[in-house]
Amino acid sequence: MPKDADNQSPASGLIDSIRRLARTAAATVQNRMELFTLELQEEGIRAVGALLLAGFILFFSGLALIMGMFTILLAVAPEHRVLAGSIMTLILIATAAVTAFWLRSRLTNWSAFPSTRAELRKDKEWLQSNRS
Repeated sequence: MPKDADNQSPASGLIDSIRRLARTAAATVQNRMELFTLELQEEGIRAVGALLLAGFILFFSGLALIMGMFTILLAVAPEHRVLAGSIMTLILIATAAVTAFWLRSRLTNWSAFPSTRAELRKDKEWLQSNRS
């Protein structure tokens, strides 16, 4: 047996255990915070990229739609232009409604910070299992 172990009092052993526990807890918290910050950065980069792409898509889709509708209206006989314009408007409204529902379904299934939440869930389960 080591000489130091014989000289340790129960109080110093308890203090050492508390210190080790505190170091482990601090390391775990630091690890979780680093993971959270990394995921926050990734989410930010992903969001900015998605917004830029969405902006380009909206801009060029809008230009194409305007040019296409203008071309159709010029190609239709003058007496049917109001009907053609009305039909195109209804198609655009229906497309906007379908797209809005699609976006809503995508946003309801979006899960932010999945790794951080999974690690925190594991930590919680581990702490609960050690209480028993």
